[in-house]
Amino acid sequence: MSEKVCTGQVCIVTGANSGIGYHTAKGLAEKGATVVMVVRNMDKGEIAMAEIKQESGSSSIYLMHCDVSDIASVDRFTDAFKERFMCLNVLINNAGAAFSKRHETEVGFEKTIATNYLGMFRLTHNLLPTLRETSPSRVINISSGMHKTGKINFDDIMMEKGYGSMKQYANSKLIVTTYTYALARRIVGTGVTANVVEPGFVATNLGTNMGGLRDR
Repeated sequence: MSEKVCTGQVCIVTGANSGIGYHTAKGLAEKGATVVMVVRNMDKGEIAMAEIKQESGSSSIYLMHCDVSDIASVDRFTDAFKERFMCLNVLINNAGAAFSKRHETEVGFEKTIATNYLGMFRLTHNLLPTLRETSPSRVINISSGMHKTGKINFDDIMMEKGYGSMKQYANSKLIVTTYTYALARRIVGTGVTANVVEPGFVATNLGTNMGGLRDR
């Protein structure tokens, strides 16, 4: 097996083929970081990676597959990442989704919650040991100002009754925000920090096309 990579600041960006994720990956590459672009659609990811390499002049950019709505895919990705990289300095959980109609994953989770929170939670949980080992490091979760309108019904978190796309999106981002605050308290003193970011209104695929899952 080839030697594991640990050059500069190793940064994972999920949903990195477009929108916020794309420009975050590009900005990190321009600053000299080793960027791991995590995408669901590898064809789109290849195009995005080639563009970022050309525009940033960096060759330290890697493309890896993960469907964050699928826990098994998240586990496969983290295993593959740990085989290829020996350190991790920044984890940016950016991938997100909103759906005009209710969809479920293969294991029965409502897909907005699965994508925006459950997959992010699993990914962070899986990578926390690596983040601790290579601290100082940080977790950055992308939320939304819409979390302020979230109202979670704990008897129906998966919104089996009265589904509304924006209601569930807001709920998912409320969960992300509160989770990040809780995580930050739990990891005090470990050398890892957890931060939540509200980027404001951004023209992305998420906002312009709600017909299905989109890398943001």
